[in-house]
Amino acid sequence: MSQSETYEAQHLKREVTSLHAKPNNIEIDAQKTIKAYDKAFAEKGIQATSKRDYPRSGVGYRQVQRLIQYDSIVKRDKGITKKIISMTVQPVTIDKQQKYALYYHGHYVGFDAWDNEIWCSFTEGFHYKPKIQFVPTDLVNPFDSKTGERRGSYKPIGYSLVHDIFIPESPKERRKFLEKLIKDLDVSNCVYSYRVANPENDHASHHGEISFNNLCDLTFTQLEELQTKLYYKDSSGSLRDKDNLRVQYDPSTKKVESLGER
Repeated sequence: MSQSETYEAQHLKREVTSLHAKPNNIEIDAQKTIKAYDKAFAEKGIQATSKRDYPRSGVGYRQVQRLIQYDSIVKRDKGITKKIISMTVQPVTIDKQQKYALYYHGHYVGFDAWDNEIWCSFTEGFHYKPKIQFVPTDLVNPFDSKTGERRGSYKPIGYSLVHDIFIPESPKERRKFLEKLIKDLDVSNCVYSYRVANPENDHASHHGEISFNNLCDLTFTQLEELQTKLYYKDSSGSLRDKDNLRVQYDPSTKKVESLGER
């Protein structure tokens, strides 16, 4: 190996090592992706040789890099605010059981040593887990002629989403859970939404804005109705929209019309 190749290998190794840095001032939830990949690699007897062995976008290595850099310059004694700009609930299927996952996006707001306000975005509530497959080096001759062993190596060929936060089904317990979660967060400009289920548990399905109270107090059946039909049926049988105003459905026009009543 030449000197330049040695330097390149050392540089790539330092990149991988840096992704595992322990933060001192903030939480870096996206490091769960790095740990999940490391675990899956170890099970196949391989290891990451470059940051590009991990996903780049979303809760991948770019978010981890940004947050590690932010952690190194933000001053905790000057105050750090965790602002949430969107929070989503989505039904997901885990081990053939339906659960309701919660995830959110936001940014840290703090100050550096010169009192400059600095921001950095983050996502919490899910991480990536790799799908690993054996990739042959030669499709025509996949086996070694002398040893009979497969020629190739295990490599990640994609990933699946693993959700980390689940909310209670009972509206009473759900409100308690959510109020405790947001107690130390800035949610003054947060947009809450409910996303319909997706067969792959990913975030490609349709979603719509709802109020915090509806997120807490409606049943999941009502939330699903509200998202798919633009209204839900309350305990008295009345139809209501996302603002809890009474509406009626006109089958001739297939439209929901407001009655302007509570």
